[in-house]
Amino acid sequence: MEVLVAFHLGEVSREFTSGQLDEDMAENVDETHFVINMDNGRTLGFQRDQEVRYADVVSGGQGMTMIVRLSGGRNAQIETPMLIFQNKDRSYPIRGVPDNIPGACYRTGPKGWNDSKVFPLWCKEKRAIARDLEGHTRILYMDNCSCHNNTPELGAALREINSVVRKLPPNSTYLSQPCDSFVIEKIKQEWRNGWDAYKLQMIQRNMWSEGFGELLNPGKNFFLKLAADSVRKVNAMRDKHGLPYTRKAMIQCGLAKNVTGQWEVTQLFPQL
Repeated sequence: MEVLVAFHLGEVSREFTSGQLDEDMAENVDETHFVINMDNGRTLGFQRDQEVRYADVVSGGQGMTMIVRLSGGRNAQIETPMLIFQNKDRSYPIRGVPDNIPGACYRTGPKGWNDSKVFPLWCKEKRAIARDLEGHTRILYMDNCSCHNNTPELGAALREINSVVRKLPPNSTYLSQPCDSFVIEKIKQEWRNGWDAYKLQMIQRNMWSEGFGELLNPGKNFFLKLAADSVRKVNAMRDKHGLPYTRKAMIQCGLAKNVTGQWEVTQLFPQL
């Protein structure tokens, strides 16, 4: 793995130095599961409770995933996220869930996961990603998950937005992915904060599902709003030097030039 990561960084360094790679067009896309616990028995678990297991469910064991896109360059930020809800028929829109929440969008899949059917739909969703207005080719750096493998549908969708996928070295997510370095961690923290606050409100209002001992499901619109709010808060975060965490992640993973406009080995995470 170390050899493959070194080769990847060497390639990126040469392309930045030669001008072949435009940092404004170098982006990172990743997926993450989210942790929702409706709980039972009226013993509610909050993030500081070690004995209560958070589960990747909305209710009844349903999965939920977020596709996170991190744009590049000096204005790096988390773009509009897409949530993938579980629906065996891939229905869209879901009845009673209009896709009109500012700052978030959604699609569905049988397992609530990004798969070979969902990913082309993400490419076609203009709120999530769109063709560069100046006609530049966008480079999407992604892990080697099978859902990112090329299919006729994906190839056509990528051509529509003038984008190409570049696979990162296998098993190097924690080293090579800006999204995975700490951007997703911070999104999840804001998500947990918002979810805990809402659960507390539901308890105070005695909003329990009758006969089940569980909190009422707030509905998918709530989670779309929570996703949008979480991303908005992380985009506003800065480190102690005033550098946005989004840009810092791209720099430290080698997918952007540093603050002086150069690509240097010293900008990378220490483990790189």
